[in-house]
This record gives sequence, structure tokens and C-alpha cells, in this order.
Amino acid sequence: MNSVLVYVIVLLLYFCILLTVGFLSQKKTKSTEDYHIGGRNIGALVSAFSFVTAYYSSVVIIGGGGFGYKYGMSSIWV
Repeated sequence: MNSVLVYVIVLLLYFCILLTVGFLSQKKTKSTEDYHIGGRNIGALVSAFSFVTAYYSSVVIIGGGGFGYKYGMSSIWV
């Protein structure tokens, strides 16, 4: 099978899944509060994961470049 065809099929499947999740989620969203903060019923675990991922993302973006400049590109894995 042609590799380009496989990529196109996988991409179309991915878009179909995204659209399905979007349409199903749209039915549960009644206000902007539901959209932005999940209707205040997300829970502590999801909030903690969200905080940690946002924190580490900012640390990598802000500190990663300086760390690589100071110690060399071989230290970026840290």
C-alpha cells in the first residue's frame, strides 16, 4: 500500500474522531462557564495535571534556551 495513502487515511480518521468528540462535547456545553472551566466540576486531579503541564511547559520554553546556551546543546536532555 502506498505510504501517502496510509497517511491520508490516518489523517482523515483523526479528523473524524476530533469532529465526533467536538459534536458530542458541544451538546454538554450550555454556557461560557461550561466551556472555559468545565462547569466547575472538573475535579482536583484534572486541575493538578493542568497546572503541572502548564508549569513545565513554561519552564521549558523560558529556561530551556538559556540552559542550552550556558551548558551546550548536549545538556538539553536534562
